[in-house]
Amino acid sequence: MTQILPTLPGTDPQRTFDFHDLVALWLLRWFANERARRHLFRRKRFFDDDLARAMGVEELTDEEELTPEQCGEVLSSRLAELERRHREEPLDRPLRNNFDALGRLLGLGAEEQEVVRFFAVLVVEDELAGALRTLSAHRRTRMEPLAEKILGPNNTALRDAFDGRGPLHETGVLQMEEYRFTGYVGPIFFSEDLARDLVYRDLSDGEILRETVLPTAPATLGFADYPHLASSLELLRPFLARALSEHRPGVNVFLHGPAGTGKTELSRLLGEDAGAQVHELASANRQGKPLDPEKRLERIRLATRLLGADQILVIDEAEDLYPRPLPLALGGGRASTTKAWLHRTLETNPVPVIWIANDTGGVDPAQVRRFSFFLEVPVPPRSQRRIILERASADLVSPVTTDRLSASEHLSPAVVERAAHVLATTTDRLADARSRDTAFVRLVNQTLRAQGLPRVPARAPETALPDLYRADYLNCRTDPAALAISLARHPSASLCLYGPSGTGKTTYAHWLARALDRPVHAHRASDLLSAYVGKSEQNIARAFVRAEEHGALLLIDEIDSFLRDRTTAEHSWQISQTNELLTQMESFDGIFVASTNLFAELDAATVRRFDLKLFFDALRPEQAAQLLRAHCAALGIPVPTAAQIETVSGLTGLTVGDFATVTRRARLQPVEDPAAFLTGLREELQHKKDGPRRGPLGFRAD
Repeated sequence: MTQILPTLPGTDPQRTFDFHDLVALWLLRWFANERARRHLFRRKRFFDDDLARAMGVEELTDEEELTPEQCGEVLSSRLAELERRHREEPLDRPLRNNFDALGRLLGLGAEEQEVVRFFAVLVVEDELAGALRTLSAHRRTRMEPLAEKILGPNNTALRDAFDGRGPLHETGVLQMEEYRFTGYVGPIFFSEDLARDLVYRDLSDGEILRETVLPTAPATLGFADYPHLASSLELLRPFLARALSEHRPGVNVFLHGPAGTGKTELSRLLGEDAGAQVHELASANRQGKPLDPEKRLERIRLATRLLGADQILVIDEAEDLYPRPLPLALGGGRASTTKAWLHRTLETNPVPVIWIANDTGGVDPAQVRRFSFFLEVPVPPRSQRRIILERASADLVSPVTTDRLSASEHLSPAVVERAAHVLATTTDRLADARSRDTAFVRLVNQTLRAQGLPRVPARAPETALPDLYRADYLNCRTDPAALAISLARHPSASLCLYGPSGTGKTTYAHWLARALDRPVHAHRASDLLSAYVGKSEQNIARAFVRAEEHGALLLIDEIDSFLRDRTTAEHSWQISQTNELLTQMESFDGIFVASTNLFAELDAATVRRFDLKLFFDALRPEQAAQLLRAHCAALGIPVPTAAQIETVSGLTGLTVGDFATVTRRARLQPVEDPAAFLTGLREELQHKKDGPRRGPLGFRAD
């Protein structure tokens, strides 16, 4: 046999132990023993050229007749030389500096860093994976001794890695997964992309972080843009600042609310206000492929430990990470494992975390108490919506359209801004103001419809003819104007407005809010009722909480949908909805107004909970006369004659809604004189007498 022992150069002071040297060393540690060498032979030849090249013993592949003894001599010599160099030469810069930096960021010791380096290289080096397959490492009992041959049998961090415990698993840098080619399940470095960079490239701390967290853009809004959250922010802002300065663990803030209301922007603003750098949990890998929820969950703990002091982590779309009740029931043991993992994460995360979701439905009750602060970010109140509209659509739409759009309680800032952006790029094709107004409303309504939300109302909800409205047009035993004065002094009450359709109950609630200088949070029963069990109760509770936070008058039309006699209830959820509404009424520190056309069907016990029950009746004769004069003047038709005044005074059952209906109809069928107006009023009375019957839930009578 010819001499085939490799001749290696002496140690050069400038030389480093690079990636290829390290892979060769590890492979040789695996194959240097006699039992393992048997896997390298096939018919007295070294069967794998790539493996020989990786170990630096290509000479063995040239031998026609090779014995295990000859192979062992070469491998042992090569191993001895690499062991000497490994002791004397420093590791190559990426292998040394990158893993030192990762260890520093995660707080890992030297032993743990060595284990991390091993598993990172194992992810990216095909020859190591091929060697695992060659050695038939299909079970943990076979894999752990192989790892010990590389890192030593007394490496505590290695034992912990295989047992799924210790800092390497707690931080999330190692995760139990299946290895390529082998079918073996064990500890694996969490990111193949980052592992490749750590091994081959010099990285900065920021480049190490980007696989898990990304820096966010600076906030473009200020706290003045969130006036409806002022009372909550007065508590949250100093709390976050204090938590950062004192390095408190387990600080979690949950921002929730409809899409497009500025939650993400608020999270950036809160971080900057507290003097922190704000990072967002990565939702995609290096190639832009979205990470599945399980992968994102696994990276939360790693992300919080990679970030240092004076930094905040933001987790957007958090609802995707929370197991829903039904999947939990179907998911077996993993559900409880995930919940326990989340519990530990919420209690121990070393930097403040801001979670963002559209709702809180996926948050387990046991996790709710582990959050430091819950803050709902709703659609802004009307006054703020008007400001947003004016700022976004300046010189694009008319003030009338701005006022009309601001009446929509579902119109979020994001919808406004995107519609304004589209309109701004097409203004050259929409020369006149009316076309721009129509186009802008159409754009907004298309988005609202796609979100399953009501479209922008055709007119402001307070009244069809706001200039004509007067409280003394209402036929109510309690003086409506005097009641407003009393409520201004004692702004906490529950009112039930009942009476025939069209008598002005809903309109009065809006007038009352305007008289008290309060916003109105108006809901129909159909807005709050849900087909999902428990969701209606959540909607009711949210409506009361929002109104109290914003100092708004809360109005619920068609309250009979919730407060019908409980003795006639056919389902348990009907009773639970009633109970939830009553509970919220009792604890509500504000003005709550309920309206119904079906007072007689309300549960007797619930009616007693209202401070005032106000009956709205049809117009008195003198009120009908006043309204006829006012509407004729508004339409520009002649003043009614004495006979016509006497006629309208004699019509029984007229309501303010009848006058409003005839006036609206005048846009389609012009009313040229008081006689035509009277004809319209008689027709409305006839419609009431002949029908129609009460429509389905959600049909608005007022």
